[in-house]
Amino acid sequence: MENAIETQSTSSEELVPS
Repeated sequence: MENAIETQSTSSEELVPS
C-alpha cells in the first residue's frame, strides 16, 4: 500500500511542477 501513496504524491507533483 505504500506504493499507492507514492504514486499519488508523484501525480500531484506532475500537476504542479515547481
